[in-house]
Amino acid sequence: MIRKLRLKFVLINMSVVTIMMAAVFGLIFTFTSANLERESIHMMQDIAGQPFQLEAPDQLAENVRLPFFTLQVDPGGTLLEAGGGYYDLSNREFLDSLVRTCLIIGVISFFGFLWASILLSKWAVRPVEQAWKEQRQFIAAASHELKTPLTVIMTNAQLMSSPGCDEQKHAKFLDSILVMSRQMKKLTEQMLELARSESAEPGLAFAPVDWSGLVSRTVLPFESVFFEKGMELKVKVEKKIQVIGEQAQLHQVVEILLDNAQKYASPGANVWVSLRRQSRGRCLLTVANQGEEIAPEDLTQLFRRFYRADPARSCNGSFGLGLSIAQSVVTRHRGRIWAQSRDGANRFMVELPCKE
Repeated sequence: MIRKLRLKFVLINMSVVTIMMAAVFGLIFTFTSANLERESIHMMQDIAGQPFQLEAPDQLAENVRLPFFTLQVDPGGTLLEAGGGYYDLSNREFLDSLVRTCLIIGVISFFGFLWASILLSKWAVRPVEQAWKEQRQFIAAASHELKTPLTVIMTNAQLMSSPGCDEQKHAKFLDSILVMSRQMKKLTEQMLELARSESAEPGLAFAPVDWSGLVSRTVLPFESVFFEKGMELKVKVEKKIQVIGEQAQLHQVVEILLDNAQKYASPGANVWVSLRRQSRGRCLLTVANQGEEIAPEDLTQLFRRFYRADPARSCNGSFGLGLSIAQSVVTRHRGRIWAQSRDGANRFMVELPCKE
């Protein structure tokens, strides 16, 4: 597909270049021919107004370009010598030379543009190639994620239908099917949410949002979750910070970061949530948790779809899509999101433009 796209790009580009070059050279030839003819007519008009004399047969006066003949006779009127010639008003020799020069320049330019088009085609289709590669990786990863629960469901269904399955085993197999079904449902919902967030147009349905109040309200339900796990949640939100955006999606970003913190924080760890204004009309949301530090090579990969720094992350219901959804939403709101890991703490930061 990418090769065909590059070939199509080169063909279209060279077709346009060829048409433009042909038009330019054609105009040059036409204007040059018309200018030569106009100069010759002016010359004849000037000569008609001021006749000239020829000195000898076959010798044309300077700057004279006319059909002519000459005769040389003796005093008695006997013809001694005759001569003549013809000058083409269009100056055919000069025009033929011009055509040859244009053809040479055209051929050299054609291959030069061809080489440049091939190089440009690589650059032009690079975003498409990257998107195509990511799409294939997404499909492969999604298929892999769905394959495991489907296999478990099919296996348990077969065991349930076996003759030796008693009521206790039947309930156990049914419970396993329900767990895997919920897992598949959650994965499907996250993939749909990621598709919606990436396909939505920036600025659509945006309105002023009380960012301070939204963060505070989103944190409240998680307090009991952190308390049950023996974690301490510390919140510091600066008041009256507003942003322009979509409230539901911004709420989802905060939820994703809080859920990520409660999943990967160390037992009994502290979790911090802070929101403050910055310079240049920006505000910064930080969700940090104590836990195992993330390797530097993993920090830039965390926001990739289905990426897991720890392969065991799927055991706690994580599919590696949450941070991808958060990044898509933040980018749509003209902000940026990134991660830091140092001093025994992992920090996820979201910077958004504030509403004045």
